[in-house]
Amino acid sequence: MTDAIAIAVQDARITHLDRRLDEAMETRDKALEVALASRDKALAVALESLNAHLGVMNEFRNAMSDQAGRFITRAEHEEFGRRIADIQLSAQTIHGEYVPRVDMAIQTTRLENIERRMAELQGRYAMVALMFGALATVAGLVAVWWPKVVPLAH
Repeated sequence: MTDAIAIAVQDARITHLDRRLDEAMETRDKALEVALASRDKALAVALESLNAHLGVMNEFRNAMSDQAGRFITRAEHEEFGRRIADIQLSAQTIHGEYVPRVDMAIQTTRLENIERRMAELQGRYAMVALMFGALATVAGLVAVWWPKVVPLAH
């Protein structure tokens, strides 16, 4: 009879351990489902954020293209230089007498317009350089911090 009792005790222990193993597996499965659901939600939020960021970058790129279309071209700049040279040559002296070929007020207005346009160009070039510097800084920060914020799934 002691063998029968030992067998019964062993069967009870096996049944108890089997039940505990089933409970542990169910708990692990539930925790895994919660973790996967959280990961999926985090990925959806990150994707939405990335899409919004890319949309802003596209708007910025379009704005920069529009602005670049309004810049003075090299040909226009050279034409302004030729006009200035022509204006300077137009006021000559013949036999020591001053002979203006262009009215001085028109000449002054033209020079002021050219100087204003050149100042605008310098400001635009500085703004473009600033924008590209800011874009490079943001890209560098994203490259450094993005892997820390959104770790890769294994």
